[in-house]
Parts: sequence; structure tokens; C-alpha cells
Amino acid sequence: MRFTLAPHITVTRTESGMVLLDTDAGRLFELNDTAAVIVEMLAGGASTNEVRQQLAARAGQERSGRDVAEFVTMLVERGLVQAQ
Repeated sequence: MRFTLAPHITVTRTESGMVLLDTDAGRLFELNDTAAVIVEMLAGGASTNEVRQQLAARAGQERSGRDVAEFVTMLVERGLVQAQ
């Protein structure tokens, strides 16, 4: 499945990750570097499977598939990303 940033989300990269601003709700979400990579990959058109594979290759983590799915679910529930 592929996702894109919701239109009301503004992204700012930081030294330690990323900040997402929900301009509709006036809320900030601070992401660590790994979460920022996931958001950048999703925004760039990568599927959740491609994100999982990339993170597994980078970190050698077998749990990354479940972690990515849980994180993307959280992003969707908070209205930060939407399915394409």
C-alpha cells in the first residue's frame, strides 16, 4: 500500500529527525530519525513493503515489518498521511 502526506501537513527536517505540523489542528509531531526516514520514503512514493525492506537492510531488524505497519497506522489515525 502507498501513502502520501495529508495536504494540511507541513514538514520540517531537524538535526534529530523531523517535525510535522498539522495546520488544521495546530498540532506538532516530533519524529526521530528513523520515523523521519519512513515519512520521507512514504512521501516519495515508496510502498510500506519497500519501506520495511529498506529499514531491514539498514538496521538488520527483523521486527521492522511490524514496526513500520504500526507506525503507518498511527500516522493514518492522526490524519498525517492518507492512502493513495
